[in-house]
Amino acid sequence: MKSYCVTLNREKILPHMEKILAEKCYCEFVHKKRYPCEDGFIEVMLFEKLHLRTTSYSGLTVVFVCREEVCYADVFAFAGGDGILNIDWGAGNSLAKEVVTVLEEFV
Repeated sequence: MKSYCVTLNREKILPHMEKILAEKCYCEFVHKKRYPCEDGFIEVMLFEKLHLRTTSYSGLTVVFVCREEVCYADVFAFAGGDGILNIDWGAGNSLAKEVVTVLEEFV
């Protein structure tokens, strides 16, 4: 499992961030849940991606913690391989880096 943290400007976070991430990272959006807090919200998004070249799967969880003017995005990626050796060939790390690159546009 690989994880990253990105600090974002809350004003730049778009209401349909899951669509942007899914389109730019070529992954499938699975689920989103928003939890209100005293001074903001916490939003959890789930994605998955199939890598045909290596027949491995990646899962991605993005947790946005948004308070007042700052928003933190924690990106957690994991992957599962296929075949006799069950090797994922770095698929999870690759997907996490793609998402971080997209999120850095909103700093």
